[in-house]
Amino acid sequence: MVYNGTLVSAGKGGALLVWELTRQPTLLGVLNGHSLPSAIYEIMDDLIISTDEHNVRVWNLASGDYLQIFVGHNGGAGGALLNGKSLVTSDKHGLVKFGDLEKE
Repeated sequence: MVYNGTLVSAGKGGALLVWELTRQPTLLGVLNGHSLPSAIYEIMDDLIISTDEHNVRVWNLASGDYLQIFVGHNGGAGGALLNGKSLVTSDKHGLVKFGDLEKE
């Protein structure tokens, strides 16, 4: 997923790779935290929303820190949508959860 000249891609072991897109793409950092393969669902306002089998994480793109974790999916956390300061997540079993995002 691309945001403002930055590419975020999924790597091995659940890591997220952050790249600067220039003529010579540069790896800016590796975001670790997911223990399982993850997916990137949204990049907005310098935040990255990513999921794995059970959790949804919110990352700060500039610092590489993860800000929040939303737990409680029983498998296949498969969707995430950021709407202002609210985060909506879903899983393959049809469970939809709502959470409040605490920006730093």
